[in-house]
Amino acid sequence: MFKQLLSLAFPIAGSQCLNVASQFICMLMLASLSPHILAASALIFSIQISITVTSLSLLFALSILVAHAYGNHNYSEIGFLLKQGWQYSFWMSIPLMILFWNIHHILLWCGQPAELTHLIKAYFHTYVWSVFPTLLAVCHQQVAYGLQQKRMIIISSLFSVIILLIASYLLLFKTTLGVAGLGIAMTIQAIFYFIITYIYFHSSGWFKKIYGSCTTLSQQIHTIWSIGWPISLQIGGELLSFSINTVMVGWLGIVALSAYQVVNQYCFLVIVPIFSLSQATSILIGMQWSNKQFDKIKSIAYTSLYLVIFITSIIAMIFILMPNQLTLFYTHHHLIPGMVAIFSIMAVGQIIDGIRNVLLGILRGMLDVKFPMMINLIMLWLVGIPFSYFFAFTLHWDVVGIIAGWLLGIFFSVVMMWYRLRLSLRGTK
Repeated sequence: MFKQLLSLAFPIAGSQCLNVASQFICMLMLASLSPHILAASALIFSIQISITVTSLSLLFALSILVAHAYGNHNYSEIGFLLKQGWQYSFWMSIPLMILFWNIHHILLWCGQPAELTHLIKAYFHTYVWSVFPTLLAVCHQQVAYGLQQKRMIIISSLFSVIILLIASYLLLFKTTLGVAGLGIAMTIQAIFYFIITYIYFHSSGWFKKIYGSCTTLSQQIHTIWSIGWPISLQIGGELLSFSINTVMVGWLGIVALSAYQVVNQYCFLVIVPIFSLSQATSILIGMQWSNKQFDKIKSIAYTSLYLVIFITSIIAMIFILMPNQLTLFYTHHHLIPGMVAIFSIMAVGQIIDGIRNVLLGILRGMLDVKFPMMINLIMLWLVGIPFSYFFAFTLHWDVVGIIAGWLLGIFFSVVMMWYRLRLSLRGTK
């Protein structure tokens, strides 16, 4: 099971690392144009990530449902799920495009400077055309995950990243388009990614097996929605709670915000392989769940948990032993006060949050999505945020207190989901 998990998790992690790295490089290129664009890029990046990830997470249900159908050798159902993913992409793209087109009005209403919202408007008025092809491409990506088409995952991601970097460089530095150039580059990448995955599908012999008709239309739509909306709501709630924590850190001053940002940059790098392991776990358990292979399900679940504890323990040791080196690597010239304590508590947080993400993947593979969604939202919002405020501002623990409050909510989430998993596995005996 260990090799099987890694063989699927590595391509998923590789494709996601490529996408994250390319987005980061593009934002660096954008920020180098001027100080005003640097400030605008922070808002652009946070808005784009929050809205896009929350929306795309609805389609994560595809990889789980495809894995279930693939485990049953129900190829026509996979084809139908793909078609329904295309339909979802169309209907979801309409409100998203309207939102992105008018985002500058919302920012002005929130009190953001007009000179920044003007730049943000220019970006999103070109980026908006990438929404629909991006959603279509994610449909193909999630189906490929469920079918374990590893070559397609890596090749399509690699080529689309190369296209994005080339287009971004040319449009940002060789034209006078400014921020609008990056929006056009993102659109070019999205269209290319959709086309290359579509061509790959049609040139593969197995595609004819999955593209047939299948069961009742309304039943399949309901299934995708019932699995997808809890995942989307949970991820959106987590992103929003993270934003609120960041706002609270901002109340503590620039030094605290700088320290928090440095640690989070490293944590964002960690979450990519952990999330990939979680998604690989969902897919493999989904395949076995459809065949009632409960012994294999238990083996996959425990192997994933052991693996995430091993990975995050290594990261925790680096956080504890090398806080100053990690800080200097990011800031280049000065240490930020309190970084040792912040890295130390975040070291523990990475282990607990890694376990939480894998438990989410295990339960999702068993089509248990509503309970984890409710538990995580309750613990983050009713435990994490209030205790973050209490620790930071009543007990005066500052940034460490905000992280400690978040960690408390995460810990209770892990306890409840572990109990849920034990009950589910006990019921399969």
